[in-house]
Amino acid sequence: MLAARAFLTQGDAKLTLDKLAGLDLQGEDKAVGKLIEGYAAEALDRDAERAFSDAIDASESSPYPRVARGEYYVRIGKPQPALKDFLAANRAVPTARGYLGLGDAQLLLHDLEKAQRAYEQAIKLSSPPKDQRRVAGRIDPYVRPLAPDPRSMARVRQGMLAWMQGDVETGRTSFQSARTLDPTNPLALAAQAHLEILAKTASPEIPALIAEASKLQSGLSPEAGERALLPNAVSAYVLVVRAAMEVDAGQHDAAGESLTAAERCFGAEKAAISALRIQLYQAQGRDSLALKEAQGMHEAETSERTELGRVYLSAKAAVAALDASNRTSVEEARAGVLACLVRDPYHVSARVLLAKLSIQVGEWDTAIQALQRAEEINPYQRDVFVTRGFLNVRDLPDERQTRETKAQAEKDFAFALELEQRTGGPQAETLYGQALVQFQQRRLLDAQQKINACLEVDADYAPAYKLRAEVLRSLNQPGAEEAQAKYEELSQGG
Repeated sequence: MLAARAFLTQGDAKLTLDKLAGLDLQGEDKAVGKLIEGYAAEALDRDAERAFSDAIDASESSPYPRVARGEYYVRIGKPQPALKDFLAANRAVPTARGYLGLGDAQLLLHDLEKAQRAYEQAIKLSSPPKDQRRVAGRIDPYVRPLAPDPRSMARVRQGMLAWMQGDVETGRTSFQSARTLDPTNPLALAAQAHLEILAKTASPEIPALIAEASKLQSGLSPEAGERALLPNAVSAYVLVVRAAMEVDAGQHDAAGESLTAAERCFGAEKAAISALRIQLYQAQGRDSLALKEAQGMHEAETSERTELGRVYLSAKAAVAALDASNRTSVEEARAGVLACLVRDPYHVSARVLLAKLSIQVGEWDTAIQALQRAEEINPYQRDVFVTRGFLNVRDLPDERQTRETKAQAEKDFAFALELEQRTGGPQAETLYGQALVQFQQRRLLDAQQKINACLEVDADYAPAYKLRAEVLRSLNQPGAEEAQAKYEELSQGG
């Protein structure tokens, strides 16, 4: 089993399974073997639930097989069964790892307060329990190879949550605390470096933090280079942070090499890699490649086939169901957005959701800032410009709408339309937005033409009929009542 763990660490999941095949294991040994089998199956993109469940059945007393299955459920976007596993494991034997997982599940369920309480409890517990079994004198067989101290990881989670809520100082302090709890936690090192890079603090610590994280992820091999790291998700994140540093320094070739190395790692976050590739292509004047990368980034952020996409879709549903007058509803939606950003600080679609949430609760400056940051990360995502267009022409209170906001809306809708024409054709929503701007600017004939174009794309786009009625009344032309009736019919679903 030690050999199987070693191959798993090196990224050879197939050989890991080969080493396990034929072993006659019983009791706790079988539980450990099934855990290793589950991790290997997951690395091969296979269903690992059965292996983790077999580990639970084989274990006589350890809570860790159930914790491991809960962690797997979190990774594949099933927070409810994950929650059940963590609660059961913590009832049996409270552990830092169990409470770390509980916090992760609660965050996926959009309960930030319970998540924070679980993370705080994880930090207070010893890790692992004093009577925990060891192999070869010091190896914990129930822990994934090279796993950081869960107390340190709980502090990293707290740091990410603070940072993504705009509290850079608390984020930094939390990452430093995580490093104190586990000086060999590469995620704590990389996260602090990432914060300094994206906050543009010009901290002189950045290169050293990345170098130390890289050294740890090289397996401490003196022969390993700065990008020759163990092929896992932690290494992928370290390499993304290195690429971010290199992009900022104008070292485009080096950044490209770091991103290519990150792509080779199991569990690499493709959306984050795409965000940095977009910056590279822009700097090189390769607009078509940047646009193509942006499309891939959006797919990785929002597709139900990706872990990140499933977290996003859950957050999107919470925002869609938002009751702005209900504090619990608002906080759940915010937690859903945070769950996306904690996993990927570059998540543009989550920032668009944050803007939409902020618009509904009247936090105009937060919405504007979220969209500005989204544009900086991915200036090719049409949702950013459409959302900002409607914010400036429709959503802002009257006292904040000016000639300048309408001019910005006009630019945003025009650019969104240009992107759509390059990626599949115009959308009714964007054409309607242009018509709305023109109507408010009293360019009634132009607005009329845009409404016609909108309805050619989607004859059932209800808001266009309402606007058509208003334009026709302003022009003293016939047809306003028919347009209003059509709007009401479509709005009522029939």
